[in-house]
Amino acid sequence: MTRARIRRQRGLTLIEALVAALIVGVSLTALMSAWLYSFHMTRRTDELTVAYNLGRMSVERMRAMGYFYADPRGMPEWWDVNMQPSGVTGAYYRVVTTITTGRDAALPQYNLKQIEVVVQRVSDRAELFRTQTYLTWGGA
Repeated sequence: MTRARIRRQRGLTLIEALVAALIVGVSLTALMSAWLYSFHMTRRTDELTVAYNLGRMSVERMRAMGYFYADPRGMPEWWDVNMQPSGVTGAYYRVVTTITTGRDAALPQYNLKQIEVVVQRVSDRAELFRTQTYLTWGGA
């Protein structure tokens, strides 16, 4: 081999190194973006699942109390991320349960109680879940 050929094969040029760094940088940026998106979607799904479970749990407690004894005042209103009752300061979710008593305009022959449950995120009061049902003398 000639001396000129040996010198040419010794290393990378500056342009080759910059192109390689650019390719690696773009690839890492794309991977980080995909990772952040999947992290955000997983967190959002977990948040909505907990909110759904808290809302349904409140409805089921009212149904278990029965028509005459259903009263949301004895239920915890503030919950942490592990679905444990919490004080206002450590809370992540707020569950607001309201019961409306009286005759429903659509079904005047029945004396109904309407149970409405709203689950909110404490930090920005965003509504995560809302449900409502009717409670009759014979059950829900």
